[in-house]
Amino acid sequence: MVLAFYGDKRSEMDVATQLESKQYGAPISAASRIARDRRYFVIISSLTEAELKVRLSAGTPVIARVWTAMLPDWQTQTSHVVVVIGYTHDGVFVNDPAFREHPRFIPRDAFLAAWAEFDETAVLILQNW
Repeated sequence: MVLAFYGDKRSEMDVATQLESKQYGAPISAASRIARDRRYFVIISSLTEAELKVRLSAGTPVIARVWTAMLPDWQTQTSHVVVVIGYTHDGVFVNDPAFREHPRFIPRDAFLAAWAEFDETAVLILQNW
């Protein structure tokens, strides 16, 4: 989803292969493998809510690790990632690979609680210019 934002037309299967994904997914640290082709720079860290807003305002989508038990429309409790693409006072807009419709709105308190479960872990994939 983030690579498509940059116009990178790799298939989901190609990305999964590069991430060395398993049936259940890939660890968040695997995102650094995207930088191997040197077209991208990957940052994995914790962000504050203010830093999240700054990144989104600059047009950078943010991959956020969340605990699904805190999110609406989830019946399973698991670690999951969503791509945050927008922020309002009331909540965030995300692209969630588990759902067909995009973007999805998550109320602010639900998102912040789900994100806090993993210390506000975020992945930023930036283009190398």
